Amino acid sequence: MNEYDQYGNEIIDAEIVDEREDYQTEEIDPLEIAIGLHLQNHNPPIPLLMIEPCITAIGRANVGLWDDDIELPEGTMWKGNTTCPVWVVITSHHLEQWVTPQDNLVTITDPDGNIVYKGLGTGELIAEEGEEGELNG
Repeated sequence: MNEYDQYGNEIIDAEIVDEREDYQTEEIDPLEIAIGLHLQNHNPPIPLLMIEPCITAIGRANVGLWDDDIELPEGTMWKGNTTCPVWVVITSHHLEQWVTPQDNLVTITDPDGNIVYKGLGTGELIAEEGEEGELNG
């Protein structure tokens, strides 16, 4: 037989937890959160199963291993392979902002100082007629 409270809600037997330290939650790495948000806001959105390969690629790019192969998640392929180079993951997922040695990272700003482009490049800019901007790279 079901029991109901004074508001008509069904009362269900449940365990009351008094001590929260008995229940631990796994802390998520802030980088994982940032990469996940970045991937979901990408156009088009990139599946979250790419978080780990992205973090691995960032780590390798940060030590200059741009040509190392990254293992892709099961069911994901790049040009028929289950791996792809670090530089492909970084550039195709637009992860340059997390790469620390920014020797080849180019930032282009408009006259107001707003970033209009940030990515890998040579530092050369071909501006169309009438465009102004500053190249930092």
